[in-house]
Amino acid sequence: MTLLQPLCLTNARIPKPRPLWLAPHLWPAPLAAPFCCLAARVISAHSKVINAMEERPKVVLPIFATKPDGGVDLIGSGILLRARNVELLVTAAHVLALKASNTLCVPIGGTNYWALNQSFTISSESLEGAQNESRPDLGYMVLTTQLRDRLMLAGWSFLVVCPASFTTDGESFSGKIGAVEGFPRAENEQSPHAVSALIAFPFFTDKILWRFGYDTQKFVGLRFQHTLRNAGEPPRELWPECMSGGPIWQVDGERLKLAGIVAQYYSSKSLLLGTRIDLLLRFLRSVGIDTRDPASP
Repeated sequence: MTLLQPLCLTNARIPKPRPLWLAPHLWPAPLAAPFCCLAARVISAHSKVINAMEERPKVVLPIFATKPDGGVDLIGSGILLRARNVELLVTAAHVLALKASNTLCVPIGGTNYWALNQSFTISSESLEGAQNESRPDLGYMVLTTQLRDRLMLAGWSFLVVCPASFTTDGESFSGKIGAVEGFPRAENEQSPHAVSALIAFPFFTDKILWRFGYDTQKFVGLRFQHTLRNAGEPPRELWPECMSGGPIWQVDGERLKLAGIVAQYYSSKSLLLGTRIDLLLRFLRSVGIDTRDPASP
């Protein structure tokens, strides 16, 4: 049969009718109404969760390790998220895996920092993501409300971005696309404990986040562009790998929303170095974090 010939219905495979229990729209009204109401509530609750998780996180924290000589190394970043009244610091699992050989810290204002190793809450499954492509390279720790408030009050990394300044050619560029409000200025950049010396303005895009062919006009990754100075060491530039666990943003007109997280994948498939928000939701559920809307039944 050519494309111009009519389809012969006698030779075509006629699909079998679906069982009645799979077609609630054909049910009698008294039976269909409760089901449709429940389905609508489930869909509404799921949409609320997706919308809540896709909102732009307001705090992106640098995660660094202290060295035996008192110096520091920036090894990644984390994002503060909230899932059903649970405060989470989400980052790449391979960043948290470094806790065995390092003291991981996040800044809490000025030159003060808090050691993450003191109270980790990490699922063992999350640490296998870097070696097992079936699991995401995502890790998290549960924060107390008090600690979360302290991090917020410290004023770290409130992100302000101008979407009109994004590059569209998929290459790195030196144009300023945003600013970070709240990073305290270090009085002495040579001080190994002056955590704020890790950060300098501005942010830049980096092509490594979309080199696998995603729409370069819609997906963009941000990284810290800075020089790390430790006592007794020459200044050195840190590479984009130090942004593991950091956000990938999706540009939608004048709005910016979380589209993924910088992570590692050991897979034969070409994947963006990040995890879509639906995968993040599934990961949180797989390790026991309930992502249902609080108002849902």
